[in-house]
Amino acid sequence: MTSFPKRETSNQPGDADPMIDALLAEFLPSDPNQRRPPPDLSRQIMTQLEAISESHRTASTRSASAGKSTRTSAPRPAPAEKPAPASISAGSRPAVARIATLIVSIAACLAVAVWLAGNDSATPSDDSEPLLAGGPSDPAVAPQPEPEIPTNDLIADSGEVGADEEPAPEQPRKRIKGIPLNDPNVAVSPQRSGLDLIAVDPNDHPNMLELVPLDASVARLQAATNRYWTTLGIEPTAEAPPSQVAERISDRLGVSLSEDRLNDPTHIQSQLAKSDQAAEIAKRWLATVTETPLTVFEGEQYGGLVGEVAEGFSGSETLQTKLVSLIDGSNPHSNDWYRAVGRGGPERIARRLARVSMNADMRCVRCHDSMIGRAGTQDDYWSFVALVRNSIERGENGWTVKDEPSQASTFFELPDGRQRMAHAGVSERFLPGPSAGQTDLKSWAAALGNSDQLADSIVDSLWELVHGRPLSPNPVDAFAPPMNASLQELHDQLSDDLRASRFDVTRTLALILSSPTVRRTVPEALLAENLLTTTDQQRAEALERVNAFAAAVDTPDSSRRQRIELALRRTGGKLQDDGTGSLLAQPMLKDSASGTPGSLSSDAAPSFQQLLSTDFPGNDAELPVSWLRSINDYDDQVQHLVYLSGGEKVTDDIASIAKQLRESGSRESALSRLWWILRK
Repeated sequence: MTSFPKRETSNQPGDADPMIDALLAEFLPSDPNQRRPPPDLSRQIMTQLEAISESHRTASTRSASAGKSTRTSAPRPAPAEKPAPASISAGSRPAVARIATLIVSIAACLAVAVWLAGNDSATPSDDSEPLLAGGPSDPAVAPQPEPEIPTNDLIADSGEVGADEEPAPEQPRKRIKGIPLNDPNVAVSPQRSGLDLIAVDPNDHPNMLELVPLDASVARLQAATNRYWTTLGIEPTAEAPPSQVAERISDRLGVSLSEDRLNDPTHIQSQLAKSDQAAEIAKRWLATVTETPLTVFEGEQYGGLVGEVAEGFSGSETLQTKLVSLIDGSNPHSNDWYRAVGRGGPERIARRLARVSMNADMRCVRCHDSMIGRAGTQDDYWSFVALVRNSIERGENGWTVKDEPSQASTFFELPDGRQRMAHAGVSERFLPGPSAGQTDLKSWAAALGNSDQLADSIVDSLWELVHGRPLSPNPVDAFAPPMNASLQELHDQLSDDLRASRFDVTRTLALILSSPTVRRTVPEALLAENLLTTTDQQRAEALERVNAFAAAVDTPDSSRRQRIELALRRTGGKLQDDGTGSLLAQPMLKDSASGTPGSLSSDAAPSFQQLLSTDFPGNDAELPVSWLRSINDYDDQVQHLVYLSGGEKVTDDIASIAKQLRESGSRESALSRLWWILRK
């Protein structure tokens, strides 16, 4: 390659450019005698043009002849042939200069483009200095890098640190929240092995691991709740009077709070921490997480277990510490704990333990992998069941934790009928990070510690204690709240605050009781006295607000037999418990024996049947969960609803009512009403 000539600065014009000089030297000899003019191609060009014109004229003549046109045209005179110059005269030298200049300009553009592309494609090695870290030896300004896509520091860390930056301190909480969206109305699609969630802007979601005053946490919680309703386009009902709120709290938690102090979260927390109040809360929390009737924990049999959990609510010890000791067998009341969660065998124990400790829903992965949601795979389920089977045993005094886990093999059947052996352990889908892969119960319980999963589980159990269902739903849940970024933000605030407070559950419970969701009134369409004057559509719209925690619904406690009887009355069926025969569907029956309609006057108190009927699905009710459409057989759909309710098989009474509901209405309404019977 020709080397760049040396510039003589004394003879150069003021606007001379070394790059242009180098390019000129590359293409034009420096000696004028060696320069030759470009060849004259005028004759060849004109010949080509004449050939093209002649072909066009021939095609036009043929087209006219084919169309039998009567028009004739005079022959065109042949163009005069231009004489070719014999040689390049002195007057044509400016044209040569222009052509040379054009060639040089094009070459210069190409050379500059190649030079720039070479710089852009150069990538430093891992141990090289950053491109933008200029120093004294950098005379030119480095080209600007391509703009980086903004990321959320709550999602992932890049792992790269600039030359002049110090590494950011490692955050103790690495919660994966997904990709932030600009549109606040975009809901989260629940399609992942863990629940795929939208990240919140870090400016709007400060680090809750730094404990803030209780009043400030309440304000943030209220703001997140209002954003949730706004993004859904739901208008919450009016605020209930303090007397109604206090009565509702008493019914749910068994505690008494002053009506005048319901706006004081600090006072609420201090009242909840009292020993007698903490004991009532402990009973109801145990009933919730063990799926056991409350009356079981009212007796003396579980008095010691209730006392242990009550210490976690009163502040004597943290609930996290108590729960871990109950699970690993080190607590003296672990036998009572496993007797409460052990109804149904190791499979039920595994499902309940996963729910209360890792916020993992294992209901729909026993027979096949989960198609939606965060439930994991069939192998995840049976691996955890194998861990439980090898770590506990049933003796004369109930279930106990073994000193050393056994190595028994657990086999399960795949959907295609093949058998597979499960390897005891905890899947990373349930407990991610370095704590994953535990192969025995004690090491797994120790790994729970201050984990995000344990905090999330306790938050959902406390929310369910107040509202009857968890805050963060699984996509397989029927009548679950709509999931979006604001609901996840609400959940994260509570979970982060719980961890920052060292698992002070009375503080978290005070936050929940101070949230706007607790203070909503019942919609007019769901009032018992308006049951006959409202349509199914009006009640369905009201229930949508209830699902989003934007409205309340007051229904009495009932047994499954009472709900089956009401469903038969509403759909026109045969009562099988007293043999009175067929009755018409009378939703307001006051006397089941006589069939006399109850009074609808405003002076009469609503009957039990009226109160129980407020949220009964109408004739045009849709499927409780959309994924039931993927199951063609009605009996299989009924079986899956039984699984969702925590059951194992369809009992005779459920099979009978499911058949009668299907005969009296559409499949969608029948399944919705069946779920109403099962879920309460």
